[in-house]
Amino acid sequence: SFIDADDIWLPSKLADHVGLLDAHPEVGMVCGTTIYWHSWSNGEDQFVPTGHQQDVVVYPPDAALAVFPLGTAAPPSMSDIVLRADLVRRLGGFEEQFTGHYESRVFLSKLFLNAPVYFSSTASNKYRQHPASCVQTAIREGKHLENRLRFLEWLEQYLNTVDSIDPRVKTSLYRELSLGRSPRSQDFVSILTKIGNRLRRLVWRM
Repeated sequence: SFIDADDIWLPSKLADHVGLLDAHPEVGMVCGTTIYWHSWSNGEDQFVPTGHQQDVVVYPPDAALAVFPLGTAAPPSMSDIVLRADLVRRLGGFEEQFTGHYESRVFLSKLFLNAPVYFSSTASNKYRQHPASCVQTAIREGKHLENRLRFLEWLEQYLNTVDSIDPRVKTSLYRELSLGRSPRSQDFVSILTKIGNRLRRLVWRM
């Protein structure tokens, strides 16, 4: 398991997630609903369910297709996931050429394509939100779409090394690549991303 220095686990998080791994031996990763933590600086917290389905075992490649960046469902906070160590070793761990922004997305893409996962509906961690985070820094510096395209090109190469990939994954990837390689499409994706983020924030507050 992982936790950033500025994030917090809720008291029963680790016990709950290990219990879910014990109850579902086929599952390689468990995570829960994340509290996007704004109240530490007098903001309003948001409870964000991770993934597209909660409290069921999700088999490959459904999470890869549904969760950002190929899909629109909220991705796990790295401070929340609990993994089986043998699975991490089998996947080869993290990709060293990615650090900071998209580092976790690359690793999770490999995981979602190779193992069942479980998204719990129970809140389990506080993910501190602040303007100096790697995601906010990339957006502010205009590198968000560049980093996304780099991820998509890595995923294209990775899929070529994997046997029996569901054709839906490649279809989704090629759609995103065509958008990412077109300057006009990048602007369109950027606008849609901003609109989607605002809509999600409204829904999470309801």
